Amino acid sequence: MNNYLAQFVVLMFLVMAAKAADVAAIEPDVSPQGIKAVVGNHNQAGRLSAHGDYPRWFKAANYDLENLLKSSLDMGKQGLMVVFSMPDCRYCEQFSGETLRNPEIGEKVQENFLSVHLDISDNRSIVTPDGRALTIREFAKNERVFGTPAVYFYGDQGDRLARKMGSLPEQRFAHVIDFVTQRHYQTSSMSGYLIKKEMALITNDLAKDEADLAAIPYVPDPCSGCGDAADYY
Repeated sequence: MNNYLAQFVVLMFLVMAAKAADVAAIEPDVSPQGIKAVVGNHNQAGRLSAHGDYPRWFKAANYDLENLLKSSLDMGKQGLMVVFSMPDCRYCEQFSGETLRNPEIGEKVQENFLSVHLDISDNRSIVTPDGRALTIREFAKNERVFGTPAVYFYGDQGDRLARKMGSLPEQRFAHVIDFVTQRHYQTSSMSGYLIKKEMALITNDLAKDEADLAAIPYVPDPCSGCGDAADYY
């Protein structure tokens, strides 16, 4: 009974956390000061400024997202992955420096998408995946990027397939990639899918803990002077 109660509490926490991550959050500073955007992962010095060091497989300095999406589809991939970040974003640095450095994640992303990085404080002009001419800030606003990092996936005709905002540690982002590549967006929400995945992990961990405890032999404590615990109930 206690295990079921614990799982229910954890489930409620995950529901609230997932909803908060999807809508919330961090109002970006989109003032013109300090515009530092780079699309892709490397400037002339070979490093991203401000938001971490993105893997080399990110497409550098490509502001025509419509054409990049077309190239991805022509290569047999599922579409385009766009990562939005902003200056002084700790989770953006964690995402670029840790999550995207995971070899299995990198391989799965490259197999299915071409990828670019956009700084939402940048006001330079781009062509969006569906062919509109906007600034990066206008694009981010239209796409309702309320918090960073924000990862958006675009498919045929520039349609948005899925999005995820907020902290993205490796295991969670692996589930995000599976959600998109396996086309679960056609039948379920991102939040619902992630909750099921994370609850399954928790349930498996609980079952393993119970099995480990059950394997420990019970050895009575030879205490001749001990009282009966029932006396205290």
